Amino acid sequence: MLKDLGSKFGSNARSQGSRLIGISAIDALYKREMQANLVALTERRRKTRRYRSVMDWAEYWPFAVGIVLSSFAPQIVALVSSYRPWGMWLVFPFASIASRPELGMSEGLAATLPLIILYAQFPLEGLLARFALRGRVTVLRVLGQMLFLHLMGALELWLVSGPWGGR
Repeated sequence: MLKDLGSKFGSNARSQGSRLIGISAIDALYKREMQANLVALTERRRKTRRYRSVMDWAEYWPFAVGIVLSSFAPQIVALVSSYRPWGMWLVFPFASIASRPELGMSEGLAATLPLIILYAQFPLEGLLARFALRGRVTVLRVLGQMLFLHLMGALELWLVSGPWGGR
């Protein structure tokens, strides 16, 4: 009977040892899988952050278009100068408003402010368009808003210049 008990205890110790080896193997496999999952998660987060960063910068396309248009501002002025004053009033209403004598600016400011506004108008409108496009507004509606803004500037210039626009 003692032999039977001894053999039972010995086999029990062997089975516990094999269980411990199996558990440690499972634990090592779990650690490897966790490390692989962490690496994959880090890579996915990095790609998501990069994609989000590109998309955030892509939202500024109206501003970039405004900068490109402002680089061609002198050529645009040359194009619309044959249609004075209406051409300038419609395309560059803010520069035309800044050049009005009713503002009562000093000579230096009256000479430089219209030029600054001439170059800054399109990038500023691009920023306005970018912020308008953040909502649920289409590109055509934003273009309509910019056209309306220009028409309001031209209307103000027409009202200030007199009913026949003679300046």
